Amino acid sequence: MGLIALQVGDTKRGFSEIEKAEELGRSPRSAQEVRMLGGAYGDSGNYERAFTYFSGAVAAVPDDLESRMKLGITAYYIGKNDIAKEQFEYVLPRVPEFKNTPNYQELLPVFDQLGIK
Repeated sequence: MGLIALQVGDTKRGFSEIEKAEELGRSPRSAQEVRMLGGAYGDSGNYERAFTYFSGAVAAVPDDLESRMKLGITAYYIGKNDIAKEQFEYVLPRVPEFKNTPNYQELLPVFDQLGIK
């Protein structure tokens, strides 16, 4: 129910339902659900929770480059620069065309700060 609420934009109810499910020992059923929750928490500014979910998504599917990029971003936001750098250095060589996107330009100051060329 929480995922559906998040999908339709009812974040208050969605997060409430997710937290109740966690208290009952329930967890997301797929890496896709884990990534979706990471995105929802990241969009809400709760980067610690987003980091936890994206870490889980990467653990479940290590070659998921989108989850790795988002893990890197949330790691950076919460000051875990070593993890952020590790994730970015994993993703960038595997997606060379990313350097031609607006997202790359937005992240360039972050990459520079982390010493990523």
